[in-house]
Amino acid sequence: MAAGAGDALFHEIRSLILELWDRPRSPSSPEAARIRAYFADVALRRQPNVDEVDERIAIASQGQLCPGTYVDRRIAKHLLHVRLQREWPSNASIADYMDSLERAIRNPNGAIYVEWYDEQHAAHRVVFVARGRTTSRGLRGGRYVVVTFLLKAGEARWLTGYQPGEAFANIARQRALLGGVWLIPSG
Repeated sequence: MAAGAGDALFHEIRSLILELWDRPRSPSSPEAARIRAYFADVALRRQPNVDEVDERIAIASQGQLCPGTYVDRRIAKHLLHVRLQREWPSNASIADYMDSLERAIRNPNGAIYVEWYDEQHAAHRVVFVARGRTTSRGLRGGRYVVVTFLLKAGEARWLTGYQPGEAFANIARQRALLGGVWLIPSG
C-alpha cells in the first residue's frame, strides 16, 4: 500500500471513530468491519513499535533483557502476558499470541470501546474486547481478550493485549475515570 493511501485510510478511520465518539451511536456493519480491518491489518502490525523493558519483563526474559532498554513491543507483551502472567498457554509463541489478538479485533461479536488516553485529552484509547478461545487461555487467563490501541492525530498504534479475569469490569472502571463510549456495546 502506498504511503498516501495508508495515510488516507488512517484519516478515514480516525474521522469515523471520532464522529462515533462525538455523537455516540453504534457503527453500521460496514463501518464496524472497516474499523476492525484497519486495526487488525495496519495498527496491530505497525513497525517500529517498541516498548521499554521494565523489571517484570526483564524477569520474564530470564536475564536476556535489561530494564530501561527498548524491545519490539510484540516481544515485551508476549513475555509479560504469556510467560510471566500466564494468561496464554506456556507454549504459546509470539505468533500464537498475536493471532489471538487479531481474532479478538476481527470478532464481529466483540465490543469496541473508546476513551480518552490521557488527562490532557490529546489522544484516544481504542479497545477491542472479545471472547477468547478456551485453547488460548493459560492458567491465569480470563474468558475475554482485550486489545488496546493509542489513537492520536498522526497514528494508530497497538499498546497491549491481555486476558484479564474481569475484562468488562476493568473497562467500566476506566470509563468512570476517563469518560469512554461503547461504539459496539459489550452485551
